[in-house]
Amino acid sequence: MKKEFSMVATCLLGVEGLVANELKFMGVNDVTAENGRVLFKGDSNILARANICSRYAERILILVDTFYAKSFQELFDGVSKITWADYIGENHKFPVKGTCLSSQLMSVPDCQKIIKKSVAKSLSSSYGKEWLSEEGELHQIQFLILKDRVSIMIDTTGVGLYKRGYRENSNDAPIKETLASVLSELSMVRKNHTVIDPMCGSGTILIESALKEEHHKKLLAISQNTYGVYLWAEPLNYLVLSCVMKWFGISVFGTEMGAALIYIVRVVGTVVISVLITNMLRKIRCPIKAY
Repeated sequence: MKKEFSMVATCLLGVEGLVANELKFMGVNDVTAENGRVLFKGDSNILARANICSRYAERILILVDTFYAKSFQELFDGVSKITWADYIGENHKFPVKGTCLSSQLMSVPDCQKIIKKSVAKSLSSSYGKEWLSEEGELHQIQFLILKDRVSIMIDTTGVGLYKRGYRENSNDAPIKETLASVLSELSMVRKNHTVIDPMCGSGTILIESALKEEHHKKLLAISQNTYGVYLWAEPLNYLVLSCVMKWFGISVFGTEMGAALIYIVRVVGTVVISVLITNMLRKIRCPIKAY
C-alpha cells in the first residue's frame, strides 16, 4: 500500500478555487481551499502529478505536522516529535524558512533557529552522529505560524512552478507565468478562439494561452528560439501581420504597440479635445481669442 501524504499547494490570493478544481480534475481527494493555499491528500504519484501538471499553483509542499505553540519551548517540543529521518537523509541539507502571522511567536529568525536546532537534534539521535555535514541533497523546510497554529512543511518543488523554463530572458517587469495562466483561464480561452494581445511585452499571456490549448506547435513553426511571438509593429503593420498570421493558422498573436499608441493618443486626442472644447464654447457663445 502506497503511503499517503497531506500536502499543500501554495498559490496567489484569489486563485484558490482554480487550484482546487485543477487538483480535483487530476483525481485528488480531500481538497480544501484556504487563503493563499489549497490542502489535499495523495500518494507519491499525486505529488509528482501536482508538481508536473499544475498550471496555477506556486509550490507543492508536504504537510509534515500541525500543532499549537505559544512559546519557543512548545515549538521545539512539537518539532522534535516528528520522525525527521523519514524525510531527510544523514548528510542532507535542511535550511528553514517561514512566516509568523497573528501569533505569540512573531520573530521569524528566532523560530528558524529553534526549528533548525530541533530537527538537527532529532536527526543526530536517529543517525547516531553528533555532527551533521549537510553536504547532500537539499530539503527546504518551511513553517507557517498562524494564530499560534504551527504548520511544518517540506518543499518538493525546488524552483517555483511559475518558472516554466521557456523564458530565460524577459523584460524589466514580467508577469508571473502562473498569473498569466490564470488570466487565460478566466478569459475562457478555447481551441477555436483567437488571442490577440496588442501590448504583449515579453508575450507571457500569449504563451500561456497557447500552451493551455496546445497551440504551441504552430508558434514553434514561426519562432524556433522561443514560444512567444514578440513583434514591434506600428498599427498598419499590426493589421498586415495579423492577416498573415491568420492565413498561416496562428491563433495566438501579439505586438508591442505601446509607443505607437501613446503617440496616437497625444496627437489625435489633443486635436479631438480641442475641437470639442471649441464647439462647446461656441454653443454657449463664449468669445474665443487666438493667442
